[in-house]
Order: sequence, then C-alpha cells, then structure tokens
Amino acid sequence: GCGPNALRCLLTGGKYALVRGFTLKDGHTPGWTANSGPHCGAVGLGGGLFADCIFEDNVAEVSAAMYGGACFRCVFKNNRSNRGVVNSSTALGCVVLSNVSTLDIHQSFMSSCVNCTFYGNGSCANGNIAIAMYNCIVLKGHVGTSPPWVSSLHNTTREAAGLDEGYRPLLTSPAVDKASREDYDRLFPAALAGEKSVCLGNGQRVYNAALDMGAFEFDYRETFAKTLKKSCLADVSASEDVSLGNGQVL
Repeated sequence: GCGPNALRCLLTGGKYALVRGFTLKDGHTPGWTANSGPHCGAVGLGGGLFADCIFEDNVAEVSAAMYGGACFRCVFKNNRSNRGVVNSSTALGCVVLSNVSTLDIHQSFMSSCVNCTFYGNGSCANGNIAIAMYNCIVLKGHVGTSPPWVSSLHNTTREAAGLDEGYRPLLTSPAVDKASREDYDRLFPAALAGEKSVCLGNGQRVYNAALDMGAFEFDYRETFAKTLKKSCLADVSASEDVSLGNGQVL
C-alpha cells in the first residue's frame, strides 16, 4: 500500500484486471501527503473492473472504498472518508448506502454513474456525486453540487420514488420503464457484455425491452401470474410433425 500506516484490502493494476465476488472490509489508510498517492481504504488500482463485490466499513483520508477502475453490481456500505468514498471511472448497477464523506472536496464518483441507487449517505456541499448520473435513484440527503441528471430521480424519498423497504421499485414507481436503454447499453462494460440482462441480486434487468432506473429492476413475474390467475408455468405439447435436428420425431 501507500501512505502512512496503510492497511489496504487489495491493490491491483492494469486495465485487464477483473475481481469478482469478494467482500472488501475494514481497510484503513489514515493520513495524507501530497506525494503518497491515493489512500483508498479497500482497493487501489490503476484500472480494471470489480464485479459483484461488497465494500464495507473501510476508512481513508481519500477514497474510502476504491480508487480507479470501474465497478459493476457492487454494494458500498458504511465507508468513511474525508475526501470521497468512491473515485471510479464508471459505476454501473451499484447500491451506495450509509457512507460518509465529511469534506468531500473530491467527487464521490469521478465519472459516469449508471443505474445506481443511493440512500442514507452524507457529505458536505463542496463535491459532486458524479460528473454525470444516468438512470440513477438518489434519495434525500446532501449530494453536493448537482451533476447532470439523465433519466434519474433525485432529492426524493423512498415513498415518492415508489421503492419497497429493500429499495427495489414497485410497479407504481416512477422509475419503472423510464430509464434510458441507450445510455445503459453505451456505458456498459464490454468485458461483461454477456451479463447485460442481469441486475443486482441476479434479477432480470430488462422486461419488454424497457429498463428501470436504479440498481434493481421491478420483477414482473408475480404481476403476470396474478393477471393470468394461475402459475406462469404452462404445459406445452408439440404436434406430431415436429422433429429434432437429428430427424427424431417428438
């Protein structure tokens, strides 16, 4: 690690690095000097991608959770810093909750933030959440200088945003089917293109070619079942002239 008394969970480098499915917790890099580098509590990296990871209870002077690279379907919880919680090139499909950046003279997200959900976070008025926010939900709380909001809900309450207690959208939510699919596709990490249809929690990301704001997608399956008044499963039989590719008749 770098910096005074650095105790970091992980240090990676290179644009081809991929870290998936880890919990990165209790990193601690106190102190800061001009030449000592980023004091990321959990992760310091010069590039690469973090997917399906949890960043929790990390502390640093700068960038409590991570610095650099990109994050996909990650959870950032209870991280504390004086200058930014996450400094990332792109955050997509993430949940950011109960983090504190006391000074926040750096932006909490340095670049694009796509389909993320923010709640219970604290900062002061000097920094942005991101350079641009696409398809995001940010519940009330100090977010600093407002970035450009694209197809997003911000400065709202859980009830007004139509979210359940797990911060997932209800059918009546103004976030349902209102996100920009174009921006989601354009900013999605190419390395994980095969996972574009999966949201945080392994739910289906797109229904009926439409996309919801935030990290979670409304699950239509129960609604469909109630409409049909039966299970969504159905018995399907083939006619006698249907055959497999090897000529075997079903």
